[in-house]
Amino acid sequence: MTRALIARGRPAFRVALTLSASLAASSASAQVASEPVEPAEFRVVGKQDPAGLLPDQKVPRAQSAISADFIVKQAPTLNAFQLVTLLPGANVASSDPYGLSTSSSLTLRGLGQDEIGVLMEGAPQNDIGYYFAYPSQFADPENLKRISLAQGSVDIDSPTLGGAGGLLSLSLDDPKARPGALVDLSLGSYAARRGFFRIDSGTIGKTGLKAFISYSNTRADNWRGAGYDTRQHIDAKILNEWGAGNRASLALSYNDANSSSYPEPDTCRVERPGSRLQLRQKLHRREHQLLAPVPRAVPQPLRLRTGAPRAERSAGARHHHLSSVRLRQFAPTGRS
Repeated sequence: MTRALIARGRPAFRVALTLSASLAASSASAQVASEPVEPAEFRVVGKQDPAGLLPDQKVPRAQSAISADFIVKQAPTLNAFQLVTLLPGANVASSDPYGLSTSSSLTLRGLGQDEIGVLMEGAPQNDIGYYFAYPSQFADPENLKRISLAQGSVDIDSPTLGGAGGLLSLSLDDPKARPGALVDLSLGSYAARRGFFRIDSGTIGKTGLKAFISYSNTRADNWRGAGYDTRQHIDAKILNEWGAGNRASLALSYNDANSSSYPEPDTCRVERPGSRLQLRQKLHRREHQLLAPVPRAVPQPLRLRTGAPRAERSAGARHHHLSSVRLRQFAPTGRS
């Protein structure tokens, strides 16, 4: 009898012990939840660009820029669109590697070129008809001091008509305070050659005026098809500075180019005699013919009858001809 009571009492003791443990755990969790949690500390450490390739931006908007230190490290034939291809949001496409063709496009955050304003020294460069800009007509890279690209809608005071997508601003380099000259010669593939010459006058007497003038000549063969592109460009700038930050400048840019347009390839151009692609196809077929087994030729008789038409023979016309000619033609049978 005693054993039965003890056996029956064990489960009750276990249930009570479990309930007490669960209550203790719930009270402990309530105490932990009531205690304030200290926020985690995140530290962001930034370092300045030691080479000065990307200037610091202090304007309250999304804007990126490249400096002259970055531009001089690039190929001298690149235009302004090709120089900003690494900036955030920019997507650049060009039909030639030298920036001579007018078929260059710039999209910014998905918006097309007709919605991007372009300024050079504060003057608008977009076409008034289609709102396009032609980067091959801009200043030479050696004369650019800074190229900034603002993502998003432009300011109200910007002298642009289609600037919903962004603004590309080009700033010319200031004339040097001391007289000097710069000569840059370049050679490249597709018979590309370029010469750049710049002369700085330095400060002219006690007037405070200083100026520079540059001339460049570029020529390169088309990378597809016949023809070549040429470009002659002149940049000039006069600057006068006085007082505490006062300055006035006059910039001039002249461009004379002969550029080719690359049409889209189609079947007619591919199959045109003398085209490079057709020559490659002929060489490819010739290689297959050399590798294929040579078919065995079997002589087959072929009778060819020549002579005047029946109407002419009936009219009594005299013709000297062979009545029949027996030829032997070799036709492939397809057996090896």
